Order: sequence, then C-alpha cells, then structure tokens
Amino acid sequence: VVYDRFLDVKSFTTVRDQESLNISYKSPHSLVVAASEKIDTTDILPKLFTYQRPRQKRRAPTRKRKRRNYWTSIDNLRLELEKFWKDLEAPLDDLYPNQPPPIPNEYLLNFFKRNDLRWGIAQLGGREAVSHLLDGAGIIPGKWKDATDLQIVKHVIPRMQQLKRVESNQRKLTTLLKPPLETTNLTMKELQGNESSLISSVQNHPASVDLKENTRNSMTEFWTKERVVQQLYLYLESYKKYKHRPSVWMPQLAELSHEGYSKLFNACSRFKKLPSVSVFSDSPTSSENKITIDCAAGLVPFKEWRFFESQLQLFVELKQYLQLYRNGSEEYFPEPTEIIANGHGELALLIQKHGGKVLLAQKLDMRLSSGIDKLVWGPMTLDFAIQLLHF
Repeated sequence: VVYDRFLDVKSFTTVRDQESLNISYKSPHSLVVAASEKIDTTDILPKLFTYQRPRQKRRAPTRKRKRRNYWTSIDNLRLELEKFWKDLEAPLDDLYPNQPPPIPNEYLLNFFKRNDLRWGIAQLGGREAVSHLLDGAGIIPGKWKDATDLQIVKHVIPRMQQLKRVESNQRKLTTLLKPPLETTNLTMKELQGNESSLISSVQNHPASVDLKENTRNSMTEFWTKERVVQQLYLYLESYKKYKHRPSVWMPQLAELSHEGYSKLFNACSRFKKLPSVSVFSDSPTSSENKITIDCAAGLVPFKEWRFFESQLQLFVELKQYLQLYRNGSEEYFPEPTEIIANGHGELALLIQKHGGKVLLAQKLDMRLSSGIDKLVWGPMTLDFAIQLLHF
C-alpha cells in the first residue's frame, strides 16, 4: 500500500520501479544492464534525513546502579542523604547535630542530577512521608527564595555558581571546536539568511518569500486548517529547493521547530482543534474533524517515507563499506561483528532494523561467510536497489 502511494505521486518525485527500467533499457535482461550502470553515491547520504539525524546515543550512567529494592529501605535513603550533603561540603554536624539530614527540594536534585535520590524519595511516599520516617527531618522549601534563607543552602550556593561557570566554559569551548556546518545541515532560516552564491539563485523564490512574510505576520492572523495546509505546502516547496527532499513527504513536527518555524509547528500540533472555513467540516460529530494534518494535506506520513529512506541509506552505506573493505565485491555479505569492529556502528543498526544479515543477504543475492543456506530470491545488486529507491 505504501509503495502504491509512492507510485501515485511519482510525477512529483523520481521513483523508479523495475517495469520502468525494463522500458527504458528495452532489454529482457534489464537488471544486468542496470547493474552495470554505476551510481555516484557520494552526494546521496547528505540529503537523507535519517543520515543527518542519526539515532540518539544512550549516555552511560554516571553512578553505579543500586541493587534491587535498595531504595525501599529508609536506612539506605538516610545514608544517601548524608552522602549528598557531604559531597557538597555542607557542615551537617554543625547545622544539624544529632538530627537526620534535611531533604533537598526538586531544584537541588535537578541541578546536581540526582534522579536516583528523587526516585528513592518517591518510593517511600514523598518528602513528608520520608520526613516522618526519619523522625522529623527538615525539608528544603520548594521556592528558591525561601530555600536560600537556610544556612545549609547558603553553603551550597558557591558550589552551584562554580559548576555553572564550568558548564558555561565547556559550552563555549564546544562551540569554538565545532566544525563548520555543511550547507545541507543548515536550518531553513540560516539558508534563507545566507547570501552566498550557492543559494542566491533561489533566495527570492516566491514560495520562500511568501512563507517568511506569512509566518512573520501570523501573530495578527487567525490560524485555520486551510491556512495550516497552505503554509505547510509553502514550507515543503522551499525545503525541496534548499535540501532536495520530495515535497510530498510530511515532515516530522520537531523538524519545523528545529528549522525555525515555531508558529507553524504549534499550528500543526493542534491541527485537530483548529476551526475550518470550507474544506473541512466543523461539526463535532464529523469524522473529518479528527483528520490528521498529513491526511488533510495528502502527504506521505513521516514513518512511512522514513522507512524507505532508511533502506536507501542502508544500501548506500553498505555499498561504500564493500568498496572500502571488499574492493566492491558483492559476493559475501559482511558480518555485523566485523562492521562494528571497523567503526561502522550505524550500518550495523540499519542491518538489524531491516531484518538482519540473513534476510538482507537473501534479498541482495549475496552469500554468508557462515555458510548458512540462503533462499533464492532472484538476481539483485546494490546498484539496482539504490536506483529503485533513489529520489
């Protein structure tokens, strides 16, 4: 069904199927001819959304994970509270002699990134319950103005100011060491404000000019469903000019905010609640009142086109990997362990996402070094697969 939708909009973007290749090559063995046509893949990856926005890497935990049911003990929580204040060099013995340690507020826990301690307090019923279990331990007020009146907080404030300066210097250093952005990674606002010769030919494009003017004046205009769809079409047309993505693909809503179009992002987020003038029905009982923005605009949803685009990224990266380590030979499919060892972790994730090495080796007519018998799917090459999915 998804592929049929792509073929329906092939007048807007270049989508090639095997039948069209047969007609163009006028040969019964068109696959052999198509495979012999080499493709330059160097300019494909920078245009892909999935390549520009790789999967977020999970950060390693800063503290060792506690054992199971550790936070259900009030004694363990008391030890962690004492350790929390002692690490901040707060004089507990002088300010709270023979008393349990005070319970920090949310701001202190967030500032020092103590989510584990917050979890332990919540497991025992909250701050009031923990204070009762600790025989009346003090609670740091939630309002920072009231919290700064306490002596223990006054001892912590210099430490907090020092950490803020260190983090600020680290951000400045990261900004200075960051390599210059490529043109394909610039936001739409940056591209529209750039006066370089690369985009001077499309800077005054009517779609981009109207989009900037309409977005700037949208504070005084009323947003309707028809207006949202119109502004979305203008955005997609400009995006196609600047970043070469088909204009029939519905963008991810977070992309609108990232590109600098926060008003359009807010309007798309609340699209179902917006009123309609003529195209959509305003009746509360109408099913059209629950229509989504991608269906109303007739666009391919993000999850669908991203699946196709990630397949294209997989084939391009796999072809480049084979050219780098196998002299371009497509006889054997590389092992994921070998791919990770060579530093291509993103390619290994794409292989896992699209079925694993056995399924992909069968689809691409390649053999496995492990000797697993493959199911014959017919002749196929990476060049033809890239031609099939390239837009």
